[in-house]
Amino acid sequence: MADDNKPMKYLRYAIGEIALVVIGILIALQINNWNNEQAKLKLGSTYLMEIKNEVEADVYNIDYFIRELESSIAKREKALRTEDLHSLSFNSLSYIFNSQNLDFNVNQLTFEKIKNLGITRLSTNDSLNDMVNIYYNEEAVFFKKFINYHFESLKNYQNFMHYGEHNIDFGTAFSSDYNPYPALYKDLLEEKNLKSKYMIEFLQSSKGKTIIFNNLRSDRDASHRFKYFLGRSLNILNLIIDDLEKKTGVIIDRTNLPVSYDLTEIEIPEDELRKYTGKYQFTTKQINVITQEGTQLFLQYSEAGTKHKIYAYEEDKFFHDYNYVKLHFISKNGIVTGINAIQFSFTEEGKKIE
Repeated sequence: MADDNKPMKYLRYAIGEIALVVIGILIALQINNWNNEQAKLKLGSTYLMEIKNEVEADVYNIDYFIRELESSIAKREKALRTEDLHSLSFNSLSYIFNSQNLDFNVNQLTFEKIKNLGITRLSTNDSLNDMVNIYYNEEAVFFKKFINYHFESLKNYQNFMHYGEHNIDFGTAFSSDYNPYPALYKDLLEEKNLKSKYMIEFLQSSKGKTIIFNNLRSDRDASHRFKYFLGRSLNILNLIIDDLEKKTGVIIDRTNLPVSYDLTEIEIPEDELRKYTGKYQFTTKQINVITQEGTQLFLQYSEAGTKHKIYAYEEDKFFHDYNYVKLHFISKNGIVTGINAIQFSFTEEGKKIE
């Protein structure tokens, strides 16, 4: 009888051994997977620091371009507001034609590297991982498309000014102290006076006004878009810094970071918000709907459209940051009668219909 049970004992022993081996393998795989995950997270933290450095460099460059654009626009507008163009100096007249070159590229070397390596998580904070992906795959892509569009517009504008308007020579004139080719250049003062005359004639023509105003509007639009992208870049940068500080316990200095141009929400009483609700029809026949839920207003681009939260930043002035739209309500004797929808440099007026 004892011998009859031996095969069963050996079978049980074998099964037990196999089970132990399988469990050991599973545990080893789990430990290996955990180690791999920790290694990836450690590598992710390294790359997160590199992304932080790249975005930080970008925000300083973006802030520089904004300041240059704002300065250029202010000088051009100041000259254009002059009642008599003939009273302007040669340099002031020339500045009216000066459009800013926006030679800027979003730095995404590290992000492309982690994509190629197949790293999908930079942090244990999944919300941050999602925000990083949105920043590079959506917001940066949209911004780069605008930069490319602006570059092509600027190239067309400069080609026209340099080659289409032959009376306006935008080349650098030699100074009167150094003129190596006297046969090719007139006296400097006479040359400037002649150039000024042609510039004024161009500015006073219908074609000239249209071209200059459109180019100036393009620069204003660029300024708004750079400010918007600066806000998005500062947002992701601060989220990354928060995550790195939490992991390392080391405080990262943010005192010298540029200031965001994003609007700041103010509180308006619930009863006051009610006057803004209703339907607004624009010249394009599009109807926008403003609704209210408690102390929150919502914008819909159609009656069945998605609701977007809008926030007050001044009395009668609201914004929503989904696509950088500002809504300025028009009031008459305390009653809202219409709305101006402003996106970058474009404004469209809507009439309240109910």
